[in-house]
This record gives sequence, structure tokens and C-alpha cells, in this order.
Amino acid sequence: MRRLRSVLAGYGTVLGKGVGRGSMRRLSRIARTTNPSRDLEVQLEWLRSRASLLKRAERAGLDRLVSRLEARRQRSDGKAARRIEEDLESVLRALETELRDLRPDAMEGPTLRQLAGERIERAATTLRRRIERVEGVGDRAHAHRARIAGKRLRYLLEPLAGAEPLAADLVKRCKSFQDLLGDLHDADVWVETCASVIESEARAFARQIARAARTEDSEELKLLRSQDPIPGWVAIVGQIHEVRAQRWAATTAGLKAAADRLVAPALELSKRLSTPIHLEIERKFLLRAVPERAQSAPCVEIEQGYFQAREGERLRRTCQDGRVSWVRTWKRGEGLVREELEEPLDEREFERLWPLTEGWRLKKRRYFVQEGELKWEIDEFEGLDLVLAEVELPSVDTEAAIPQWLADALVREVTGDPRYANSSLARSSSAASKVPQRGRSSAFPSTRS
Repeated sequence: MRRLRSVLAGYGTVLGKGVGRGSMRRLSRIARTTNPSRDLEVQLEWLRSRASLLKRAERAGLDRLVSRLEARRQRSDGKAARRIEEDLESVLRALETELRDLRPDAMEGPTLRQLAGERIERAATTLRRRIERVEGVGDRAHAHRARIAGKRLRYLLEPLAGAEPLAADLVKRCKSFQDLLGDLHDADVWVETCASVIESEARAFARQIARAARTEDSEELKLLRSQDPIPGWVAIVGQIHEVRAQRWAATTAGLKAAADRLVAPALELSKRLSTPIHLEIERKFLLRAVPERAQSAPCVEIEQGYFQAREGERLRRTCQDGRVSWVRTWKRGEGLVREELEEPLDEREFERLWPLTEGWRLKKRRYFVQEGELKWEIDEFEGLDLVLAEVELPSVDTEAAIPQWLADALVREVTGDPRYANSSLARSSSAASKVPQRGRSSAFPSTRS
């Protein structure tokens, strides 16, 4: 219920006016109705786990608390069940009706990708701000708001997890963050619940004593003495405070690390999602050597590195006529058509990330040859007996006629061959650089034979 409501709220713009406010309010009401049952279930489980730590004289207090909380939970379960029975089926039917007529081609405004980037940036910024406000035991309200902010960020990320590896990783980190603050929240709620129940039960126990005193019922007084819950309550409250203090210590120690592991990558993902996608339509050819015409053409020196843990993500440093530029690129897909996103970097950002590509790097010289409306790129790889030609096409229907100057050096087309993907070449190039130059062998067919 909470996930459904949060996704609908988070991506409401892309749904236009499809989902009505009435449906959203009813979803919220159903979700809220389940909160007390969930809290009581956690509290009862914790109480029963502490039974072995109590002395015999303290068990009466435990039994009395368990009995009262069980009664509360049964009432809460009944209330939640009635609410679900009354509202759930009708609100789901209403949502089906409201969503059925939505058509992507009828919607205007940002794409889901752009909207997700915007919402994730907002949610990550809110989360960072709320984390910064949590400083100590007295910041219970701020800690609760930070937990809710983390949960909302997670619900925004979950629909993207199947398509974005970083989103999938962030969902896991959000869950760890929620566990960190969730344990603390449970302890805080438990303090209030325990205090409320003990206060109520203490009055009831006092009335029993007063009644026995007025009736001069010595047997009743003797029974009440054996059932005195106060020692157990004192012991349980002490344990609750101890657990709460431990959880606060763990939370304050772990919050900054959680923020570093969660907020910064989420902002990075939002920036990527907001970057327009370029559709790369490219054909690739294996050559025997660099064609004579290309040898006199403009060229650049390129150094590329790939992130092992992030498929399709690379860093590139380019030097042309003494000018250096740095870029981070994401590519997805294979074969003729692929999606590509690029983000310019400054030197400091590049140098910070470059060590993460250790073992997955290559160097090459790229020559540019203009042939009519098409620009051919000839790559000569350092450390590999390999030359490739690439041409980017404006559409899949565009014919890539092989010019004569290229045909003389052509071996075959290798579009879609994973052995000639730059990520594969980067690994081969890094491995080759670790063996002596003399007698080095190549994993690829010799291009000069």
C-alpha cells in the first residue's frame, strides 16, 4: 500500500490528472490503519525475546504487559481488517478505471526519465538536509523525518531498478538506511507505548489493591503480592532504555556514512537521468592497417577506462593539439543501435574517478576522415595489433558505402562482435601491458597479415 501510494505520488505529473485525490486519500487512510498493528507486533516480539533475561519475581510484570498489548493488537487488527474490507477493493477498482485510459502518446511534458531525475534529486537533497539535523538522542523527530525521506527516495528508485544498475544498488542502500533508522524508530515508539500501558495498568493494579483493602480480603492481598508487576516493569523499562541508547549510538555513528553512500550516488543518478539520451547508430569494421588517407587526417590521442562494477560506464581523456578534455559516458545496448549519454567532467573529477578503472583501460589514436556527409573514425590501439574503423549513421536506413581508400585495408565488418567492443579491448589492453613487448601475443586476428 505504501509503495503504491508513494509511486503514484512521486510520478503524479507523468500520470496527468488520471489519479484522483479521493483515491490517494483512501490509499493513505488504509496505510495508516495498519501502523498500530505493525508496531504492536514488533513490540510483542521484542518483549517475548527478553523473557529469559528477567528474574522470576519480574515475570508477572512481563505477563501483564504482554496480555495488555495482545488485547490492543487484536483490536488494531480488527480495525485494519474492517478498513481493508470496506475500502481496498473499491479503491483498487477506482484506480484501474482512472489509469486504464492513460495513453503515453496523449501525455505532454517531461519523459519519465526526466521526471525521475528531477524527483530523485529533490528527494536526495531533502534526505541530506534531514540527516544533517540528526545530532543526538533528543532529535527523535528529525530522525523519523530522515527515515521517511529515505523511504520516499527508495520508492522513487524501485521502478527504475530493472533498467538502471545504479538505481538497483541504491535501492539496497536505502533498505539498509531504513533498517538503521527503523530500529531506532521502533525503540522510540516502544518507549511511548510502554509508558502508556504501564501507567494504565498501574492504575488498574492500584484499584485491585484498594478493593482488597476495603473488603479486608487477605487472600486477595496475598495473591496481589505474588503478582506484583512493578519489579518486572522497572526491569523492562531499563532494558528498553539500554537498547534505545545502543541504537542511538549506532545511528549517529552510521548516519554520515549512510549519507555518503546514498545521497551522493542518488544525485549522480539524477544528473544522469536528466541528461538527454543520444541514440548512437554505428557500424564497425576491422582493418589491416591505418589507411594512407587517414594517416594525414586530423587525429586525437584517447585514453579510456571502464568501471568494472558498472556495465557500460566509462571515462575518457582526449588530447588534441595540446588541449585536453574529460568526459564520462554511459552506453547501453549492443549491435548497430545503442543509447549513449555523456557528461563533461573537469580534471579534478576525472582524477578522482580514474583509479576505479584500474585494469580496464586502453589507449588509442583516432583519425577523422570526412567522406561526403559521413565522418569515418579510424582507431589505432596502443599495445594491440588492431585497427578499427567506425562510422556513425543518422538513421538505421542510411547506407554506409565503403569508400575505396578504406576498402583497400578492409578485413570484415565486426559490428556487434563483443570481442571488438571497447570494454573488451580495454581489458585485453591492460593485460597486454603487463607482459614484455617482445614476443607479445594478441587475442585478436593480426590486422597486418
